[in-house]
Amino acid sequence: MHTHALARVGSSLVSSVRPSTHASALVVGLLTVALAACGKAAAPAPAAEPTKAEAAAEPAAAPAAEPTAGDDPHASRTEHVRQPGHSLPFTLVVALDPAAQAMMKAKGEAIAVDVTVDDGIPGDDGGYRRHEVELPGDGGIVEVPGLDLSPVKERRALTNFSITVSSARKSGPTNLLACDASSGAVDTLLPRMVINCKRL
Repeated sequence: MHTHALARVGSSLVSSVRPSTHASALVVGLLTVALAACGKAAAPAPAAEPTKAEAAAEPAAAPAAEPTAGDDPHASRTEHVRQPGHSLPFTLVVALDPAAQAMMKAKGEAIAVDVTVDDGIPGDDGGYRRHEVELPGDGGIVEVPGLDLSPVKERRALTNFSITVSSARKSGPTNLLACDASSGAVDTLLPRMVINCKRL
């Protein structure tokens, strides 16, 4: 559009100027310069490429998150292999609620853990084996080994288990915790067991 308008103006100038070689040459020169300027203005400027600093500042795409283990308290975190004639080794988690933790800390108490396998005969105090551990007062994790299930003192084989958790009675003779109890046939032991405790 600009080019056609300038061409018309140039034609008018040429017709209104007295014919002379010098004037015609001057008008042609002015038209050439004007047309060249219009052509440069109409051409779009090329897009600027990002500098190295700008490219480095762009955040890289985040890698895909890897799947994580679930929160199943009975899920196995460690490989546990049961040996012949023994109970399954397992991980025992003892967890205290905040009130119980605060009470145990104030009294300087610890936690007593007792894992026992027995022959299942009521009132038989001789047919058992035991694994005892002491934990800090805020709870923790015990790796319980596989316990020998062979008969004790020529009695029958050990077939049952029980897990008992209490305060270690360092601050007095009374147990300070109410903890879950777990017992049953040794074949029902899980690779990971959880005992929850609260204050009495």
